[in-house]
Amino acid sequence: MSYLSADVSDAMCRLATGGGFSTRALFTDDEEKLFDGQRPQGLNGIGAIVSRPDLLDRTLSVHLEAIPDADRKLEDDLWAAFNASAPRMLGALYDAVSHGLKHMDEVRPNRLPRMADFTRWSVACEPAYQPEGTFMMAYGSNIDEAADIAL
Repeated sequence: MSYLSADVSDAMCRLATGGGFSTRALFTDDEEKLFDGQRPQGLNGIGAIVSRPDLLDRTLSVHLEAIPDADRKLEDDLWAAFNASAPRMLGALYDAVSHGLKHMDEVRPNRLPRMADFTRWSVACEPAYQPEGTFMMAYGSNIDEAADIAL
């Protein structure tokens, strides 16, 4: 993507943290239908796609480095390596989720940003693979970067 309109940005905000809109069921009748949902979303693009502050508050930005020519792989080789690693990656995700479920009630972050429940869940899962505090440091940097983009 290279651009998000204000309407799409607003719709993504509602979908990210829960919300909806109403519309007519059919163009020819008066019956109203309510769409209500909450789902994670992913965007991919070059440059800052998200620029509106409300969506930036709900965004995790990941910046990937370019792959040097010497390290590039054919798609078949890439998928073969991924499929060989998939069981271990899934197991690692399950370990993190298990840790988060076990410790969720014990977690009370000192600082709760806008995505408070997401923050709490991430902090509960974090010790499965990272030292405590790693997530909050990275998330704080992400929030600071979002503020710079908004300005």
